[in-house]
Parts: sequence; C-alpha cells; structure tokens
Amino acid sequence: MLVRGLDYYTKTVFEFIPAVKTMAQETICGGGRYDNLIQSLGGKPMPAVGFAIGIERLLIALSNAGKDIFDQNTLDVFVAVTPEIPTEVAVKLTRKLRLEDLSADYDQLRRSLKAQFKYADKQNARFCITVGGNELQSGVFSIKDMKSGNIINTAQDKIVELIKELKNK
Repeated sequence: MLVRGLDYYTKTVFEFIPAVKTMAQETICGGGRYDNLIQSLGGKPMPAVGFAIGIERLLIALSNAGKDIFDQNTLDVFVAVTPEIPTEVAVKLTRKLRLEDLSADYDQLRRSLKAQFKYADKQNARFCITVGGNELQSGVFSIKDMKSGNIINTAQDKIVELIKELKNK
C-alpha cells in the first residue's frame, strides 16, 4: 500500500510518518531496497538499500509531540583517561553514565590528559572525571566541575548519584 513514487525500489520500501500529523508533508524518513537500480544504469547487478531523512521535519515532529529538543553542544560528563588505562574502562564508565540519562563521552583518540581537558572544555562538558591508575586502585575518582573549577573526590559507585545531584544545583 506504500507508494514512494519511485519505480526503482524492489521488495522492501518504508516511510516514517509521525503519529501527530500537523505538517503538509508528513513523511519524515523514507527509503528501501533498490537491487536493480545499478544494473538499469549500466552497472553490474548489486543489492542496495538507502533512505532519506528530513531533519527539519523530524525537529518539527518532535516539537509537535512535546519532546524537549536539547542543545547538542553541551555534555554532562567527559571521561578523561590517562594513557596507561585501557580504553574499555572509559567505554564502560561512559556507558554507565549514559544509561542513567547523562550525556557522556570520552576521548577516542587517546590524547594526553591536557588535550582531553581542552576537548572537554570545547564540548562544554559540565563535569570531567579523571581515570588513572591511582583512581582504579583506590576506587576514588576525581570529578571536576568545569564551571566552578572545584574538584570533588568520590567513590566509584557514587559517581552517578553525585553528578546528578551536582547537575541539579
């Protein structure tokens, strides 16, 4: 029953339409398979899939649905890791923070701590957690409030609770 108006689609075709229909152009995202398209243009047979999304339409639909569209240029927590610490430590801590509805990131380029702090500042991170060998051994982590410059030490299992408390102040 779905017709995208393009005859090169084969098999699967899809559209995403918001439940609250307030726009003249309702489709937010659409696409499908077009396995025969490349061959019809003179190429070798090749399976293919694609889609297009209207970012403005998506933002309007989210707004109409009462969803809060937050500033993507802010970050609740940045996890800075010293060079000797495996990346997996940062990944696990970042994931834990994200599962608690905190926006969090870590340095994937393995830069120096100084460069990581600069990057955290550039990302407008509210807090920065430093993870090094001493922190892992003692179980006590330093959380820097990037606004005030204050550093608070807390047990690893209290990080989420403390950041949420500080964030709401």
